[in-house]
Amino acid sequence: MKKFRLLLAALFIAAPLYEVAAATIDSLHAAAIRFYGFQRAGTKTGSPYNPFYTTSPYPHANDAYSGTALDGGWYDAGDFVKFGLPFGYAAYCLLKGYDAFPEGYDDKYKPDYSAGANTIPDVLDEVKVATDYMCKAIVNASTIIRDVGDANADHQALNESGYQNSTRIPNRATYLCDGSDVPGYYAAALALMSILYKKHDATYAAACLDKAKIAYAFGKSKAKVCGAQTMNSESREFYVSTTWQDKMACGGVELFRATGDSTYLKEARNYISSVGQHYSNLGYPHAGDLAGFTFYRLGESAYAATWKQDVNYGAQRIVPSSAGAGAALVKGAFINQTWGAASCAAAFGFSTALLFRCTGDNSMRDIALQQLNWATGTSPYTNSYMTRISGGSSAGVQNPHSRNDVTLGVQTGRRLVGALVSGPSTTASPFDPLKAGTYSWSFSDNSSNYENTEGALDYNAGLVGLIAFKRWYDKSLCDRIDTQVTTVPIDRVDFTTTQTVTIKATLEKTLAWTLDLKGRNSAATKQYTGTGTKISVNWDGTAATGTFLSGENVDITLTIANLCDYCAEKSRTMILIVALPEGPIPGSAVKIDDFEDNNTTNALQGPWDGFSDKTDGVASAVSAKPALTLTTGKGGTGKGLQFRLTASAGAANPYAGVKTWFNAAKNAVSLGPNARAVIFDLNPTSASKEYRVELEQPDITDGAYFGVTLQTGSIDRWTRMVVPLSSFAQPTWKTAARAFNKGNVTALRFVMYGAGNSAGIIIDNVYIDSMQIGPSGIVRPVRMELPGIRSFFEYRAGTIRYEFPFYVKQGERWEIAVFSATGRQVLRRPVDPLTEGLIISLRAPLPAGCYALAHFRNGVARRAPVRFVSTGR
Repeated sequence: MKKFRLLLAALFIAAPLYEVAAATIDSLHAAAIRFYGFQRAGTKTGSPYNPFYTTSPYPHANDAYSGTALDGGWYDAGDFVKFGLPFGYAAYCLLKGYDAFPEGYDDKYKPDYSAGANTIPDVLDEVKVATDYMCKAIVNASTIIRDVGDANADHQALNESGYQNSTRIPNRATYLCDGSDVPGYYAAALALMSILYKKHDATYAAACLDKAKIAYAFGKSKAKVCGAQTMNSESREFYVSTTWQDKMACGGVELFRATGDSTYLKEARNYISSVGQHYSNLGYPHAGDLAGFTFYRLGESAYAATWKQDVNYGAQRIVPSSAGAGAALVKGAFINQTWGAASCAAAFGFSTALLFRCTGDNSMRDIALQQLNWATGTSPYTNSYMTRISGGSSAGVQNPHSRNDVTLGVQTGRRLVGALVSGPSTTASPFDPLKAGTYSWSFSDNSSNYENTEGALDYNAGLVGLIAFKRWYDKSLCDRIDTQVTTVPIDRVDFTTTQTVTIKATLEKTLAWTLDLKGRNSAATKQYTGTGTKISVNWDGTAATGTFLSGENVDITLTIANLCDYCAEKSRTMILIVALPEGPIPGSAVKIDDFEDNNTTNALQGPWDGFSDKTDGVASAVSAKPALTLTTGKGGTGKGLQFRLTASAGAANPYAGVKTWFNAAKNAVSLGPNARAVIFDLNPTSASKEYRVELEQPDITDGAYFGVTLQTGSIDRWTRMVVPLSSFAQPTWKTAARAFNKGNVTALRFVMYGAGNSAGIIIDNVYIDSMQIGPSGIVRPVRMELPGIRSFFEYRAGTIRYEFPFYVKQGERWEIAVFSATGRQVLRRPVDPLTEGLIISLRAPLPAGCYALAHFRNGVARRAPVRFVSTGR
């Protein structure tokens, strides 16, 4: 099994956590979480357990709004402001990492970071600092705090500690939310905290959930982004987002998980559907990745499509190893902006890790680990962008842009450890992320250079989850599929031109495996088994049970005993059988029509006709009724029925089709209990499309008839289709479920659904295998001696009725005889063949069994007898 090792060297080792450089992935993770302890603001009662703060009164313990305490929580970065947007994002992102990779987190410390487990994971202990504050910041249903602290005033002096700042600015400014993005984050974080913390403290979890509901309702009422503080020296704002719907989607989907209320899920779907690609990375401006991941795990993968597109697009922004010398610092990194490279790489890596968690896509795993290695200076990278954590040839960042570090840290020796800083920057302008490898990048380990050395809440949030992914991956005890199940040829196979399909996959280690194939329509199966790491089998289209069908999709599933859940997508694929070698029509099949009589009346006297949503009177329908023509059929020697099915936009469920009835009166009939399959030859005259073969039941009133969806296959190629009735089902759009009743059908239909769908089709040789129409007999066509003369044959309740099949000359003597299956003559009598139709009444219904009707002219038998069945009634 391929291993991914994160090699970290120790700068120095000492007992207090804040003095430890990461020697292992475990201690690196602990330090990355511990960074938030250095960001804790003072509290009114008790110590905040911030290593920088050793004496009371603690800085900013008196933060408040109109009598509501706002103490505690986290500072944003190297300053002393609590900015609601990155604050809410960081808390939610940290919880999402634990939600996704719980095995990657430890319980080694208490909330005060003294050694020893307290049964609560360390990350939840730390995030509780944030959720405690958010519960205060959600003052009431109409008041939510966005920021605490004047951004411009707090950014005036770098050489100022929290103690000095709180003295200089004793009454801190507060700013209220007037939008939805910050409340959306608060709702998401608190709702998820209520889920994750419930087993530790159900009362606290319930309190978080109550506040989450208030924040969500507030955001729902605003429908806009919150206003932000503006920089005095510049025309830009502190922390601003352009979208609010992605944050509300996060809140809605987590509230659904916490409450089970489907209203939240419905609203979350609507929110995320209105957010397009951000072409950026996960971060406080863009949280759709986290919502997409949650939707995916809820089985709502369609709402994760934009997230997956953004991740795949982002992979293009990873600087290649071939980049120029000026870009040496960013080779291998995801680059999205001129500074903040390390935070963007970590967040992007976390998002790709989440995508791997859903899909098991190894390319996502590799990108995630690459970004982790780059940010921490792990081989082949040489620079660690974490404070006082060594990696490669780097001792880590020694001079972070952090006011408490450059003041209190210098005084006490308690230095900031574990902060992921901004990283390299460039002055390139204009800047194009896709050209990042062509620019010159630099990094200065200087505390005054915030563009390189500042850490922040949102920077570490992605990193903590990314490291947890690495730890989770290494600890995983399940078995993985390395390369997913694929087929050669891909997607579709024509077994009339290709002998076999090769099915391949690779496992990470030697395992026993089973490969199952199952036809979606036929339910036919085939199975292969083996042991090893490489799987390669050749399938020739045959089945072990049943028979695969032309035009059906075959599901292929790989099973191993202890498959990792995130490898589920890699364990399956499907392939469409375009065509199978043609088999003979079975002798038990009853002909509906072979079109050799050159008309559109079938062998049972039922007509063929086109129909559509418009002809059926469906509201707003515009689909045209298909025209029917007879054309040269199979091999160019016979006739086939040609038509074009075109479903046009208008009706709610547009459709167009052709159908044929089982009698001239268009009455419902029974196909008999043994009717098995619809058989027909198909020749598409246009590109492959989906269509349905259906049986029309009079008790189904919404048009959702039982049938099978098939593909039309290759243009101008005849394919024999054998569609078992056992595979017939109602479409998903049915308004009422019904039972399939072969004893009550009116017509056989070929239909195309869906606006814009159109295909030309020729059909020929339409049969139903083992059909028995009516309560006691079957209809079986009789071959004509003279072309152009139609005939039918019916046995029902002791009466034989049919058209005489021979040309009759004046003076000829004709007789008929009925024989049992054993050859015993049951009946013989003269008939008058000049009568248009013959009706022969028997004294009583024939006993159940097979019979033959023979014709004699002047005492000599004429051709093979006509065979029929009696059920005894």
